[in-house]
Amino acid sequence: MHKYTLFIIISILSLGALSAQDFSDGTWKFNYVTTAEGTDVKVWGSTDTGALIIPKTASNAANSKTYNVTRIRNDFASKSPLLSDGLTANVTSVLIPEGVKFIENQAFYNNFRIVTTFNLPSTMVGISGINIFTWLQSLETIYCAMQTPFIIDVDEQFHSPAGTDITEVTLHVPPGKTAAYQAAGWVGFKAYVEDVTAVKELKSAGIEIGSTVSKTFYLTGLSSDAHVSVFDISGKNVAEFNKVTNNQTLSSASIQKGIYIVKVNENSQVFSTKIAL
Repeated sequence: MHKYTLFIIISILSLGALSAQDFSDGTWKFNYVTTAEGTDVKVWGSTDTGALIIPKTASNAANSKTYNVTRIRNDFASKSPLLSDGLTANVTSVLIPEGVKFIENQAFYNNFRIVTTFNLPSTMVGISGINIFTWLQSLETIYCAMQTPFIIDVDEQFHSPAGTDITEVTLHVPPGKTAAYQAAGWVGFKAYVEDVTAVKELKSAGIEIGSTVSKTFYLTGLSSDAHVSVFDISGKNVAEFNKVTNNQTLSSASIQKGIYIVKVNENSQVFSTKIAL
């Protein structure tokens, strides 16, 4: 091969590598690269404690663009907050948002040892690697919203000499999907509970929901008084609001930080969505 031709190939490869860029919003770090399927945005790093709620979108101030988060990076754990032992992140639950498709190799490896609850969205299509859940030694519950579960090898994803004991973990799946999950390799769990649904956005009904940093949320687009119910991810009713009006501030101060399902009953029509409170 001519040296000039080799130089051109190396230059092209170098330009391709430079297309991957990092940026941060001050709490999270993001990496995006344009692929054949579109822009693939990866996320890692956070200062959260308690419920770790990964963002659905990433806004890059440098180019004024907003990207959908589609992957969790393979070095997510090493970029996350640690306790004084230098090993364990101060996180008790993990929420992967709708839109994420892949979790990369060992993303939650080693320092998420006090996590008890893990939530996977309906958009998940696979895990690229091993040891995703291996060090979640306190894990009690996994919620899976995928209607069609991706194939998994539990020995690769959960087991190690000091790994997660799935015989102590309850797997929550969509109604009627236990057999499909077991056929895809999700076997050996303590119990299977069919109660998880992929909840549609309220925006399709002309209603939108918003939240603020002051432990409140509100609804816009209401045409009449509504009844609002709040449920945790397991289906437990944690709050009720009667005769809610448009843009009325609703307090979530009594609700622990986490992901919830908000149901709105307006004029005998019921709409649902998920919200992080």
